[in-house]
Amino acid sequence: MKRLVPSLLLVFGLYFPSTVSTRISMFSALAYVVCIALLGSIWLQNNGHIPFFKCLALSSIVLLPLLFTALSPLDTITLGAAAGYLVLSILLMVNLKELTISPRLWIAVNVINIAAGIGIVLGVNAVNNILLNHYATAYDDLLPMMLEMHKPVLTFGTHSLAAFFLYLFFWINLEAFKAHGRKLFLALAFCHLLLVLCLSSVSGLVLFLVGFAQLGHLALKPVRHKVLWAYAVLCLVLCTAAFSNMAVDFTPARDAAKEMLSNRDSGFVGRFLSDGTMHYDLEFISQHPFSPVGFSFREGFMFGDSGWVEYMLRGSIPLLVLIFGGLYYFLRRNLVSRNHAYFLFGALVFFEVGMTTLTFIRMLYLLPVFVIVLNNVNSWSAPSNPA
Repeated sequence: MKRLVPSLLLVFGLYFPSTVSTRISMFSALAYVVCIALLGSIWLQNNGHIPFFKCLALSSIVLLPLLFTALSPLDTITLGAAAGYLVLSILLMVNLKELTISPRLWIAVNVINIAAGIGIVLGVNAVNNILLNHYATAYDDLLPMMLEMHKPVLTFGTHSLAAFFLYLFFWINLEAFKAHGRKLFLALAFCHLLLVLCLSSVSGLVLFLVGFAQLGHLALKPVRHKVLWAYAVLCLVLCTAAFSNMAVDFTPARDAAKEMLSNRDSGFVGRFLSDGTMHYDLEFISQHPFSPVGFSFREGFMFGDSGWVEYMLRGSIPLLVLIFGGLYYFLRRNLVSRNHAYFLFGALVFFEVGMTTLTFIRMLYLLPVFVIVLNNVNSWSAPSNPA
């Protein structure tokens, strides 16, 4: 069970279908039920003692918005949104320290993701059809638009979420490489970073630059793995090729980056401008800072485009503190390395500015897996380990 449940979380988190024949189905609801069952099994077998006050605080992540729903003057109720908050409150209470995951399985899903990402970039119909039939998300035209633009969104549906998850796969593989120098993990990290670049989005560009800086920082250390220089140079060449088609004139690269960063119809700027998608949400919060709406709804609200704004809208400052405080407690309690805990906490909180991530079903499956893998990478370095 210590290995089976994390393996199921990894496989279901990446590949649990959200649609059947392009129609949103009960699989979406079933995914939450399965996630609760898996996290519940961890709780029963391996939870350890959590003080009552902390249990109450973490349970309030779902109880508080329910209370504000009852007090809200709005008539439309969307209780389906409570599912993500319920699973998140359970997740933040589980103890993962004694769980393990197979390095073979981790490597296998990485290879599958990279192969699928390359298939999308190259426009392979077989890959696109599988995604269209089983992994649509949000609204009907979103995934077809992503695939038409050859963005390797995999099963995450949109380029923003895909960029963050692919970056996390890059970072974790880089940490595995740093732990014991196995070049396979560096290759996996490098491939994921290139897929981040291929997303051609604001989040993709920013996270690519962060990842490239991390590779460069590692390469500039007293080098024990000179292959890093080769990867860094190759990454730079491919980046240049992607934005300027290897031309001497770098104007196309500059224009492409400028368009992504300043586009008023998408990205960070498109969310927070005076006429952006989050304008109504921010206006409501400024006028009713301590009157959140819970899981009620009014036309004009845009949940999902910013975790910070969504939590303020649903539960004001108390919910924001509970979620981010609970996340910090979860990571510090479960991660062996403090540096890993601090970095992952910072990455999640920062990305939440531009996208609600913590209540996204695939994050609820994969966040515990990421923690377990980070705890396991040192044990994977044993010479007797065949993987």
